[in-house]
Amino acid sequence: MQAEEISYLDPVQAFAPWAAQPWSIFLDSAREDGALGKHSFICVQPCRRMTVAGGQFLLDNQPVESDPFTCLESLLRAHAAPALAGLPPFQGGAAGFIGYEMGRYLEKVDAPGADDLGLPDLAMGVYDQIIAFDLHARRAWILTRDLGAKDAEKRRARLRQNLALARATPLPPAPQTFDAKRWRGNFPRDVYEQAVSRVVRYILEGDIFQANIAQRFAVSLGPGFDRFGFYRRLREVNPAPFSAFLEMGDYALASSSPERFLHLSRGRVEARPIKGTRPRGQTPEEDAALAAELGASEKDRAENVMIVDLLRNELA
Repeated sequence: MQAEEISYLDPVQAFAPWAAQPWSIFLDSAREDGALGKHSFICVQPCRRMTVAGGQFLLDNQPVESDPFTCLESLLRAHAAPALAGLPPFQGGAAGFIGYEMGRYLEKVDAPGADDLGLPDLAMGVYDQIIAFDLHARRAWILTRDLGAKDAEKRRARLRQNLALARATPLPPAPQTFDAKRWRGNFPRDVYEQAVSRVVRYILEGDIFQANIAQRFAVSLGPGFDRFGFYRRLREVNPAPFSAFLEMGDYALASSSPERFLHLSRGRVEARPIKGTRPRGQTPEEDAALAAELGASEKDRAENVMIVDLLRNELA
C-alpha cells in the first residue's frame, strides 16, 4: 500500500473530470460534522468489474458460473493490503451497489416481479487506486493498494492529470432547475390505500411489526440531462453525511442519506437509524421548539424504539 499526499481541493470539483466516465464513483460526505461527515472518496478506473443482471453473473464482462458473493470475497482477498494508520478508513477495495434482488442468493423467497427497468441487481468494482479526502484536516491522498498491478503507474499518472485539470477548471454553479416532465407514480392512490390497510391489519394481528410500502416515481428527462449536475443540486438541498454518486454508463445513481446503515470495524457493528423528523426553523428559538415537539412525540418515540429493537434483533 502506498499513500501519495496531494494538494487539497474540494472533492466535488476533484470528481468533475470523471463525472461522465462509466464506473466512476463518488462517496461523498456532503454534510460535514464531527461524528460522521469527515471523509470523501473518489473511485475510478476499477481493475475488476462485477455485474449481476437478468440472472447472469458477469466478471469483467465474461459469464461466470459462481456465487457472486463468494467471488467478491475472493477478489477482495486477492487485493487485500494492510491499512495505513492515520489515513481515511476506505483505502481501496470494492465499491458499488447491491440491489434488493440479490437477497435471492441468500434466502429462498418468491420469484421476482417483472424487471421493467432492466437495471443490474449488483454492480461492484474493485478499485486498487482511489483518492481519499479528510474534510476536517483539508488533506487529500492518492492511495494505491496493488503496487505491482499492470499499468498501475500509468493509471496513477492519469489520476494526477485529471486532478490538475480539475484545479484549472472551476465548477459552474449547480443547475437550479431541470427540463423534466410530470412525475408519475407506479401505485394508484386506491391501490396504495388498500396496501396500507392490509399492513395495519397485519400489525394488529401480530404478524409483523412494520412494512415498507415502496412507491417508485418516474419522470421523463430532457436530452443531455446533466446527471452530475442533478447530484450537485441534490447535495445542496439535502446535504447528508452518507451521499454518493455512481456513474455507470447506461444509468447513474444519486443518493443522499442521513442514516448509517451498517459500519463494521474491529469486530464492532454500528447502525444509526433515524425515525421521526421535523423541519428546521428560521431562528434558534423555532429550532428549539421543533426539537422539543419531536422529543415529546409519542408516535415518533415509538417508531424509534421499534427500529432500534428490530436492528438489535437482526444484529444478534
